Amino acid sequence: PNFDMRINSRLLSPSEKDPVKAGENVLCKGIAWNDGTATIDSVDVSRDKGKTWIATELARSVGPYAVREWSISLKLAKGDHEIWVKATDAFGRTQPIDGGIFWNPGGYAWNGIDRVTIKAV
Repeated sequence: PNFDMRINSRLLSPSEKDPVKAGENVLCKGIAWNDGTATIDSVDVSRDKGKTWIATELARSVGPYAVREWSISLKLAKGDHEIWVKATDAFGRTQPIDGGIFWNPGGYAWNGIDRVTIKAV
């Protein structure tokens, strides 16, 4: 078990290095995890820096200590889009806007909302 592992999520695809086609549905995929004491209940994305959130589709859980895959299809206009990602578990724990509140020298406890800039061309 990952005792004391704080809830976390990441956008894995597309990456900041991979421009996507503007106006088409872009499949965004990632993972979420925590300490395994509660299931990941939701992963949400924001396209407006946290003002509104959109629920993603969660893959079936394969166990309490496994990462949980998620996906969402987004239509993006031409330009740069900062996508924020946050997970919430059954205990109501969610990622903070600023993961620095749990900072340590190795960076292992950082769990702030993931922010990825995607370029639509």
